[in-house]
Amino acid sequence: MDADDNLFDARFVMNMKRINALVGLVAPRSLAAQSDPLESDICRAVVVFLHATFEDMLRTVGRGRLSGTHTDGSDRYWDHLSVSSYSVVEKALLRMRIDPEPFNFLAPGLDSMMKRRHQIVHDADLPIPTAREAPPWSIADTLLLAYWLLHVVTFNAQLHVSIDPTDELHRWYVDHRRAAVERVREAIRAGLAATELPKESVQSGLQRMLDHFAEVLPLLGPPSEEEIQETARKLEATGL
Repeated sequence: MDADDNLFDARFVMNMKRINALVGLVAPRSLAAQSDPLESDICRAVVVFLHATFEDMLRTVGRGRLSGTHTDGSDRYWDHLSVSSYSVVEKALLRMRIDPEPFNFLAPGLDSMMKRRHQIVHDADLPIPTAREAPPWSIADTLLLAYWLLHVVTFNAQLHVSIDPTDELHRWYVDHRRAAVERVREAIRAGLAATELPKESVQSGLQRMLDHFAEVLPLLGPPSEEEIQETARKLEATGL
């Protein structure tokens, strides 16, 4: 790992700690609907900061990838990069000479994060031009925020693997977090489907959603001792 990779890691870890500190101000109350306007706005601030962390990750890696070869025009590109849709992410990856394909499964979630950030930053998260008060932060909002957090850390892991294909530890994280993303999507689909069910069936629909979320938690933990040993064996096999 060179100095540019160290900067990439240091800035991402620092920013995620700042985000976790904000989340800590409202957790575990953030698992329920927020009646407190201040706590609702803290949750909105987390969305904005998460998006900023994602942009900073792209800029930092982009500058590092072109270090020593970039022109002043490239400097300006990374300095002014504004990520408003996933299509911008694809173009940024190509500019880094990184294949976007392994990241594409994250496109829907990242796009939805960017749209919500735009709504918060440009419309103060007010639903209509005539609104006189901000809506409370809902349980659905909290589920989406957790979904977006998962997307950003998964993107980070995939970026490590794309930069260094021999990085078996981050490859392990990509595999497990990808599975977690799919489980969360299934949970959200189950929750949406439950709202369409007859009243007497809603509870069973919500239970299916909770069952999917229960499958996510084991995928977010660190590797087991056996998995660490397997990762070490793969690294040894590369001759590094």
